Formats: sequence, C-alpha cells, structure tokens
Amino acid sequence: MRIFKHLRSEWFRYGFETLAVVVGILIAFTLDNWNDQRKTKAAAEIYKQKIISDIVADTVNINRLMERCRSMQESIDTYFEFFDQGNIPMSELIDSSKQVNGGYFRYLPVNYTFIDMQSSGNTILLTDEQRIALIELSNNQEFLQIIIEKTITQIMEDEHSRNEYLDFDRSQNDFFESISMTLDQRSKAQGLKHQHNMLSKNHYLAYQMISKGESIKARSQNCLELLTAY
Repeated sequence: MRIFKHLRSEWFRYGFETLAVVVGILIAFTLDNWNDQRKTKAAAEIYKQKIISDIVADTVNINRLMERCRSMQESIDTYFEFFDQGNIPMSELIDSSKQVNGGYFRYLPVNYTFIDMQSSGNTILLTDEQRIALIELSNNQEFLQIIIEKTITQIMEDEHSRNEYLDFDRSQNDFFESISMTLDQRSKAQGLKHQHNMLSKNHYLAYQMISKGESIKARSQNCLELLTAY
C-alpha cells in the first residue's frame, strides 16, 4: 500500500514536471513565432516605404519628361506649319529647323527596391495583389524603355545621315563655307529631308513618352493605394 502511495506521488510529481516543460516549450515557441512575425512585419514595412519612395521619385521624373515632350511636340508642330506654307527659301527652312526644340532623352525607371526584392526573393513580404500590381508596373516601365531606345537608334541614324549634308556642329561658322565648299540644292534638300525624318521621330518619341507615361502614372497610383492600404 505504501508502495502505491509512493508511486502515485511520484507520478504526480513527474507529470507536473513534464507538463511544466511542455508549457515552457509552447510558450517559448509562441514567443519565438511572435518575434519572427514582428521582424517580418517590420521588414515588409521598410520595403513598402522604400517602394513608395521609388514610385514617387519615378512619377516626378515622368512628369518632368512629359513636360519636356509637350514642349518638343509644340516646337516641331510649329516648324512643320511654317514649312507647309510653301515657297520658303531652302536656307530659311534649314535655319528654322535648327531652332526646333528636338533632341532625345532616356527614361530610367526608379524601381530599385522592387528589383532588389525580386532578386532576393523578398517579394513574399508583399501581398499577392501588391506583388502583381508592382510586376505590371515594372513591365510597363521596361516596355517604355524599349520603345524609347529603339526610337533613339532610328533618330541617331537619320542624324548621322543629315550631318553628311548639313552643318549642325557646335561651331558658330558654317562648316562648308569655312572650307570653301558650296553645297548644291539637291544635297541641301537631302539633308533637310533627313532633318524632317528626325523631327518626325522626335515627335513620335514624345508621343510615346506622354501616352505610356500616363499609363505608368495610373499604375503607380494603384500601387501606392495598395501599399498604403495594408
């Protein structure tokens, strides 16, 4: 009888000790899990704030480029309206074309944080909706870059061809006059034609920047709403 009492006493003691160990392990596991969740949430918040900062900076950049493009389009349109009047001396057309606000530019998206998250696998810190929206935004940014680079290549080809006939260097003096060379009207017309091709492609470049830029801005706004909603 005394043995049974002893065994029962030991059973309760070991049972209590085991229960205490199990409860301790569960508490430690819960605290560790809670700490991991807290760290994950903090990391996600840091990434989100950086992405928001990138989107804002990219939008400012797009607005600046779009403003430049509208000015470019207006200048090009004004020149072609002048050209379409007809009966204008070649030299005057060439001089007027030199005053056009043309040129080209490049669009470099500000999306470093999301690219870093993709390469490091940290996009799992975002919700599915946020991740999909940012991927679509990134794809649109890349597509605009491709269009711009392709158009710039075409512009540079016409620029090279134009410079074979017309003087567009930085010197204040006319290159051909300085070397006592006279261009015939046909050569000047050929150079002016390449200049027109350049201006037309500049106008197209501006159009793509404005139209695709508006689309990117709309997607950026959607991303901002999703990032600040959670």
